[in-house]
Amino acid sequence: MAIRGPDGRVIKERLRSVQVGEDAYFLRPDALGVADGVGGWASRPGADPALFSRLLMHFCAVELSRYDGLTWASVDAVEVMHRAWERCVRASRREGILGSSTALIGILRGEELRIANMGDCVLMIIRGGEMMFRSTEQQHSFNFPVQLGMMGDTTDTIKKHPDWDEPRRDAGRWTVRVKAGDIIVVGSDGLMDNLFDEDIIEEIDASNFSPQMVSEALCSRAKAVSEDSRAISSPFQQRAMEEGLNYVGGKHDDISVLVCLVGERDGLVFETEGEQKDEQQAQEEVKAEKAQR
Repeated sequence: MAIRGPDGRVIKERLRSVQVGEDAYFLRPDALGVADGVGGWASRPGADPALFSRLLMHFCAVELSRYDGLTWASVDAVEVMHRAWERCVRASRREGILGSSTALIGILRGEELRIANMGDCVLMIIRGGEMMFRSTEQQHSFNFPVQLGMMGDTTDTIKKHPDWDEPRRDAGRWTVRVKAGDIIVVGSDGLMDNLFDEDIIEEIDASNFSPQMVSEALCSRAKAVSEDSRAISSPFQQRAMEEGLNYVGGKHDDISVLVCLVGERDGLVFETEGEQKDEQQAQEEVKAEKAQR
């Protein structure tokens, strides 16, 4: 299906991704991904990091559809991300927008979860109440994540701008064996900057597991921390203090959380539910709560 209308503009309703503030995500029974548009572009004319991240996730889903019906051995998460990024850059240029985004995708093939990461989104695998895997964030420096930007959509531009990040060269890559019953949590930095790993496991263990209930609980807890600028401790605060900065509390940001249960239906599949809140939505909810008091 074409994503452009007669006027040549992107029809967002046709995109295979969901926008959450400047975050975006996609879900399939065999794959998922989350991206965080970099807000630092906001002051630049033509900047639209939200649409950039959504296009990136859309093209990840489109690239994955090319492998439908092919053997599981032929799917490479980094290659999927790289090709999606190339298409995202070309579409963004046609659209006349600027932007960049972090991104993480996970592809389930057989008993393997293949993961590619650029930046500070995180994927966790929880088994039996313990964290058996956690992807590693990529940062150039404090609060400056590795990211996919507007350069490097061709070999020539990569040669001219070798310092720009690109998946084939820079992506974190993991292949992890999973089994039915494993819990997958994928979060943008809005989750990871506000909740410690043990907080996430605590929410999973707090009640009878339901992907929807856990995703809602994680979003609510991360939002509460992000709104506390005084007493509460957060991962972002700890990293800021390590850099010698005087920072207290959580970090305001869009929060995207995807929670999946690895199920078994003609092979392993993701049973996915997600809960996401953008910063504006979170602020509106707080105002509504105060008005009701």
